[in-house]
Amino acid sequence: MFLPIGTDRPRKRPTLITYWLMAINVVVHASLMILAREAPELHARIVGSMTFVPTAPTLFGILGYQFVHANLMHLLGNMLFLWVFGPPVEDRFGRIGFLAFYLVGGMAAAGVHSLVESSPVIGASGAISGVTGAFLVLFPLTHIRLLLFFILIGVFSIPAWWFIAFAIAKDLFFQATSGENIAYAAHLGGYAYGGAISAILLWRRVIPREPYDLFSIGRQAHRRRQFRELARKSQVWSDDARTPRKVARKAKPSVEDEERARLRGRIQSALGRGDPGEAARLYLDLLAKDADAGLPRDAQLTIANQLFSEGDHTNAAGAYETFLKRHKNDREADHVRLMLALVCARYLNDPIRAGQLLNQTRGASLDEAHRSLAETLRAEIGESDPQPKE
Repeated sequence: MFLPIGTDRPRKRPTLITYWLMAINVVVHASLMILAREAPELHARIVGSMTFVPTAPTLFGILGYQFVHANLMHLLGNMLFLWVFGPPVEDRFGRIGFLAFYLVGGMAAAGVHSLVESSPVIGASGAISGVTGAFLVLFPLTHIRLLLFFILIGVFSIPAWWFIAFAIAKDLFFQATSGENIAYAAHLGGYAYGGAISAILLWRRVIPREPYDLFSIGRQAHRRRQFRELARKSQVWSDDARTPRKVARKAKPSVEDEERARLRGRIQSALGRGDPGEAARLYLDLLAKDADAGLPRDAQLTIANQLFSEGDHTNAAGAYETFLKRHKNDREADHVRLMLALVCARYLNDPIRAGQLLNQTRGASLDEAHRSLAETLRAEIGESDPQPKE
């Protein structure tokens, strides 16, 4: 037996909605337990009204069933999964967006259940499966910490997609073979809803993309396949030394290549007319087409600073990282490292990366203000500067 107990995903803001949802579930369950003992008939009526019945659905039932649980173990199991997977998804969706996503996810799960089952259903499993499906799309390479009870007892870490894929496969198997009184179809509907909605929101850029979400990983893999195919077709080949060598003609630029070139030109034009805000927007459009895209030195730095000033810290960090990757020995590199360390420490909750960057600035020729900032950041992330103060 194994239980998820946490993830290694850092968060930008405190969790609120997830914990409120957990609290409401616990309060509802405790209240119903007391009511069952004190007023059994009233308890039966309330639970009946909060149950989703596929043959006679009601709006109150399709919302209320998400907060009713059959017993304490049913409640604890659901709350554990919500506690592990909810906070990172809430962090990406925003609080109001996450609440709407969660409740609609429960409704979607009930809808799928009603397509294949006629039995009533209660529990938060469908909505939480939606959260888990979103986690799979948004953070597939994040690691999940598992508490294992099988011969040995210990905590292990595995990639999130392994754990979630196993959970989906298990529900598919039991939906096809089991006669248990568990709404596996609702689980599967939740997974499908969460994954699909997250992919659409990433595609439409309603929520910001990250280098390692499933959407970006897929685009990068597609580009790598295109590059390999282009390289294969353009190779010089010969059967043996006596065979004339044949050289492929220069490939005609693809539509995507032309679009990227057009975006680069528009970025330079926006910067030339003093509109860094427009240039930053176009740069994000370019990243959507090529996650590894970089710009000339001055343009890259200007756009990174603009994204930071707009409060888009995730994309600002990516732009600073790209600058350092291409210009690591630049005269401004140490200042950029310090700026990126500030973003990681204060806005991205990534003290490890901040510490790496601050270590790279030790001994750098920084002015008094920048040295003071470096010392402040080291103190904030719990590191000390062994260099003697002047």
